[in-house]
This record gives sequence, C-alpha cells and structure tokens, in this order.
Amino acid sequence: MPAALANAVMRELAGGSYLISSSPTAAIVGPRPVPHGLHLLATIITAGMWSVVWLGHTVSQAHVVRLTMDPVRGVVREYLPFRRSPYAA
Repeated sequence: MPAALANAVMRELAGGSYLISSSPTAAIVGPRPVPHGLHLLATIITAGMWSVVWLGHTVSQAHVVRLTMDPVRGVVREYLPFRRSPYAA
C-alpha cells in the first residue's frame, strides 16, 4: 500500500471508523455500529429527549468510504451507501 493511501486510511481509523477491506491500491472503511440498545435505554430514561441524539448518530453512519490510489490525483475518496454488510447485494 502506498504511503499516501496508508496515511489516508490511518486518518479515517483515527476518526473512529474501522477497516472493512484493503488491497494494495484501495481500502474501504466504515462506521462503527450504533449501539441501539443503549440509545433506547437513554431515550426511555430521558422521556424521549435522547431520541434526537440517537437519530443524529444513526444518520451520520449512512455511508462507507472507499479510498483508492489514482496515479494522477493521488488518494481519491468516494462515499458509498451504507449497508449492514458491504458485500450484500
């Protein structure tokens, strides 16, 4: 993996993502799973006020990022729709 791509992947991992797959020229990183059980408990305890935070957390997890190496442009970042499994049809 080229150094520029490795650095981009490390920045994503430092931001809280996890590595789904990688190859010498590309990597796919995705969001951590949302702990829905804890959010439900917090929503019940706060009489529904926590649901705004829960919704925001869930919506922010809406994509995975594919980082590819392009010889002309360098590291290219593409946002892909999030699915529970990136390999699902």
